[in-house]
Amino acid sequence: MTVPHIRDYQGKRIHMIGIGGSSMSGLAQMLKEKGYIVSGSDNLETYTTRHLRDDLHIPVTIGHHAENVHGADLVVYTVAILPDNPERVELERLGLPSIERATLLGQLMEGFDTAIGVCGAHGKTTTTSMLSQVLMECGMDPSIHIGGSLDFIGGSTHIGRSGMFVAEACEFNASFLHLRPTVAVVLNIDADHLDFYRDIDHIEETFGKFLALLPPDGAAIGNGDDKRIMRLFSALSVRRLTFGLGEGCDYTPGRLTYDEYGHASFGLCFHGDVLGQITLQVPGEFQVYNALAALACAHSQGADMAMACHAMNEFKGAHRRFELTGEVEGVKLYHDYGHNPTEMRNVLSVARLQPHG
Repeated sequence: MTVPHIRDYQGKRIHMIGIGGSSMSGLAQMLKEKGYIVSGSDNLETYTTRHLRDDLHIPVTIGHHAENVHGADLVVYTVAILPDNPERVELERLGLPSIERATLLGQLMEGFDTAIGVCGAHGKTTTTSMLSQVLMECGMDPSIHIGGSLDFIGGSTHIGRSGMFVAEACEFNASFLHLRPTVAVVLNIDADHLDFYRDIDHIEETFGKFLALLPPDGAAIGNGDDKRIMRLFSALSVRRLTFGLGEGCDYTPGRLTYDEYGHASFGLCFHGDVLGQITLQVPGEFQVYNALAALACAHSQGADMAMACHAMNEFKGAHRRFELTGEVEGVKLYHDYGHNPTEMRNVLSVARLQPHG
């Protein structure tokens, strides 16, 4: 069966089930700006659904009902929308064409000369946000799709005017295999989503399939301290660049130090040459890896590294990633999306360094 392609529905109505999700809402905005007629539905009324309705003038229905898909030319849904959802049942009954969210994202990526996919078990949203802010500050104006919210672009999505697209590439349900990257940034491989994957070897195998999507003139940028990533890189014929703390990596942090709250300072080194000085505003060793990944990618794309380093030093974090959300009677409240053992260890490691009463 032929998979519907978004390019064949220009000017037609696209209905999105689960439009309130961070990725779906961003895709809805992209489609709207590209001239598609967009509608959507979601179970809950949220800030996002109100923003779509009130600011972007996208009709959003709260609640999933069969009639919501009536009149749609193409329906987009997420993996969270199960086959027994009333709208999916109805679209099947009517014979309406439909695609999953990741398929749509991959189809949109095809229209760009440079499509950067940032993947890994941890740090995807932060690194994609870092890279996006750096490229924007360097005047490269990429289109951006993040699985979270970045104040610098006012949300999760930006429609740029260049031929570059930066997107978070999620391994959940192997959805990133629907993407079409020309540059892959691989942060780490760890045991996660074990409700879908057999074990970590299955995860590594799937990351290998993602890297196999790169064209012959593509590039892979990976964590040189991650043995599983390096094993995958050894089989690649595309351009390969590495970042990490190890001396054998292409991009390393020279004279790495931390302040009392865990904020790192270092010289960004490429093959030993210092490209600029970095002082991060986000704490933790894991943020050093994220910053190295983003800066390595920016450098590989010809960014002005003086501007890139300045932009990195201005980066204050993405929403829900150790985000300071308030203070009550002298107690600071942080919000973090971390939801697996490695991410929880990272969050706790930086939380311990913060001032305690």
